[in-house]
Amino acid sequence: MGERIIRFTGLPKEVTIRIYTLAGVFVRRIDKSDLSQYVDWDLKNENGSLVASGVYIAHLDMPGIGTKILKLAVVIGKEFLNRE
Repeated sequence: MGERIIRFTGLPKEVTIRIYTLAGVFVRRIDKSDLSQYVDWDLKNENGSLVASGVYIAHLDMPGIGTKILKLAVVIGKEFLNRE
């Protein structure tokens, strides 16, 4: 099984990413404060549960630079057990 992540790339040293549903319900906060140019979201909410398929909004707050808003489409595939 592959990794379940969304990778935000081209990021500055400091960024706070807040992820919401289209209805405005808060899902997850991700903070980055290192020299890497990316951060991964493991598709889990603040409680550690895998999110449902759907469209999400990511609000990126970059101190000294500004903000950016992104739409994210998440599609969670079905898993099947091999019963042979």
